[in-house]
Amino acid sequence: MAKIFYYDFDGSSLFALTEENIEENSEFKIQLVNTVPPSSNSRVEHPILKTLTKLLKQDPSKGALDKAAIRLKLQFLDEVFLVDAKGRVLRRKTGERFKLSVHQRNEIGHRIENLSGVVDVLSLQFVEPNASSK
Repeated sequence: MAKIFYYDFDGSSLFALTEENIEENSEFKIQLVNTVPPSSNSRVEHPILKTLTKLLKQDPSKGALDKAAIRLKLQFLDEVFLVDAKGRVLRRKTGERFKLSVHQRNEIGHRIENLSGVVDVLSLQFVEPNASSK
């Protein structure tokens, strides 16, 4: 399972968006689940997760994350990536830092915005077993 919390990289907010409040204040809240739980031998992963993690880890950097300008939080069960408005990335688990270009930020925003409104009925039933009777 993974969660994506996203606020437009170019968007302005009346208050600081932090790791603690991005979930509540994000413009897009997306939860991706697998209908088959991942095993140690195989990991079923949504294509957007592969794309996002590849983009987020592509360009190493030494720039510090602006903790008051968080725009993306990608949360896995055992891993969290945070991205600020300028594209600086922090991989929480390892402390590694990366940098996104303007083009990469636009691509991420576009991909996330295209998921808005999509509901996978099989996954919904996995998360909420009585969903089919509603």
